[in-house]
Amino acid sequence: MNKSFIYGIVALAIVISISSCKKDKSDADYDYSMATDMSLAENTMEEVTKMADQAGDYGQLMTYRNSAPATVTVIGCAAVTIENVTATIKKMTLDFGATDVTCIDGKRRRGKILVQYEGNYRDANHEHTISFENYFVNDYKTEGTRKITNTGKNNQNQSVFAITADISISNPNGKTMTWQSQRTRTWIAGENTTFNTDSLNGVKDDIYAVTGSGSGKSFNGTSFSANITEPLTVSLQCRFITKGKVELTPGEQAIRYIDYGDGTCDAIAAITINGVTYYREIP
Repeated sequence: MNKSFIYGIVALAIVISISSCKKDKSDADYDYSMATDMSLAENTMEEVTKMADQAGDYGQLMTYRNSAPATVTVIGCAAVTIENVTATIKKMTLDFGATDVTCIDGKRRRGKILVQYEGNYRDANHEHTISFENYFVNDYKTEGTRKITNTGKNNQNQSVFAITADISISNPNGKTMTWQSQRTRTWIAGENTTFNTDSLNGVKDDIYAVTGSGSGKSFNGTSFSANITEPLTVSLQCRFITKGKVELTPGEQAIRYIDYGDGTCDAIAAITINGVTYYREIP
C-alpha cells in the first residue's frame, strides 16, 4: 500500500480524534446539570430546615398546610409529635405518612423527617440534628443528616446558626447525588414576630441570609465544589432561594456561575458557563 495513502489515513484519524475530544470538552463545559443538581440539594436542605423550625416553634407546618383556611387548628401536611428520649433530649417527628400527601406548596411528600435536640428547640448554644426515614419529595429520596447549632447573637442582635450537611438524594431513575456543606445562617428579619392566629403573615416574614461552601457529586457522577459568593436569601414567603450567587467548579471544567435572581419568588436560576447564560427551573 502506498505510504502516502497510509500517512493520509493516520492523519485523518488524528484529526477526527482531536475533533471528537474538542466536542466532548465543549459539551462538558456547557453542561449545566451539575448546577441544577447542587441547587436541588441546597433547596431541599433549606426546605427541611424551614419545616423543622415551624414544627419546633408551633407544633405544625404553618406554611405547608394542605388546607386553605389559615387558622391554628388546621392540620398541616405532616403530623408532628415530640417525645422525650432522655430527661434532657427530645425527638421530634414530622410524619407525612407512607403514601404521598400533597402539601400547599404543591409538592408530594411521604416518609418522616426526624429532629433530635436538647432543651428547648431555640436554645442558644444547642444543636439539633435532622435525619430522614424513607423521606421522599416528588419521588426524590433524601438520606443523611443536617446538624444545626445555634451559636447565639451577632453584634446586630441577630441569631446565627452554624450548619453542616452530609446527604444523598436519589432521583426517580435510581441515580444518586451526594452533597456535603458548611453553612452560616443568619436570621436577618422576622425573629421578633410571632405567629398570628388569624393569618400566616406572622410566620412568613422570617428571612435568613446563608453563606458558606460545599462539595458533592452530581447525578451523572461528576465531582464538584461550590462556594457562596453573595449570601443566599431564604424566606418563609417563598419556597425557593430568591437571591444570592454561587460559584460551582466541576473538576477541571469551567466554573458555573449561579445567580438566584433579584429577590423575586420563582424557581428560575441563571446559570452562566463560559459566558453563555441558561435560565433553568430548580426542581
